[in-house]
Amino acid sequence: MPIVFARAPAPAHTLLLEVAMSQTPTADAPIPQDLLEILRCPACAPEGREGLLDLVHNAWLVCRECGRKYPIREGIPVMLVEEGDKWQNTPVDDLPVPPPEA
Repeated sequence: MPIVFARAPAPAHTLLLEVAMSQTPTADAPIPQDLLEILRCPACAPEGREGLLDLVHNAWLVCRECGRKYPIREGIPVMLVEEGDKWQNTPVDDLPVPPPEA
């Protein structure tokens, strides 16, 4: 009897993220606008807050609510709460561009 592996369907937000990430980033927009519209602060969103993010210096995503700042490295947003915590108290004008490596 052959063994059959079935893949569970991906959640809708995962599919949206995969589609958005498949678009090619440019120098003017390091991550696609579609992706910016669906990304939320991983610290705020689980607590029921909106967690909207603003693109700053084409290198950072800054949460409008908590002020955490998430770097974009090689076109990939690093959406780890621990990473956002590191930069939370850094003024936006003082954020390094490009963001330092982890």
